[in-house]
Amino acid sequence: MSEENIQWKISLRKTHEEIVSSDSRWSMIRNETTPGATELFLTNIELLLSPCCHGASIIECFEKFLVECDLYADKLARVRSIAEKQLETMRSNVMKHESEEPPMETKKKAPVFTDTAFIAGKTDARLETE
Repeated sequence: MSEENIQWKISLRKTHEEIVSSDSRWSMIRNETTPGATELFLTNIELLLSPCCHGASIIECFEKFLVECDLYADKLARVRSIAEKQLETMRSNVMKHESEEPPMETKKKAPVFTDTAFIAGKTDARLETE
């Protein structure tokens, strides 16, 4: 092999894709390092910041922290409910799709030349199927 020719080979192929909901609350990251080996990472922006607080005393901090925990629990319950409904919809769609009968193959029709220019020997003609 000549030193002037470089032979390339792919040692690692990695696909990284981020999908974000239209309201930007949901985010899914899809990573694929080998064909068929896909990993998905799902997050909801409302849940990224866990309860925290500040105060003038440790007692005030804990009191505020407990309030923040309750608010976070409410957010968590709401987001969980949305996720449950979405999962139910996706499962229902999969079941519906699996229960459908595959379409029967139809015999393809021969192309019909509709452009007189093609018939006259020019190559920019259109084809249609009857």
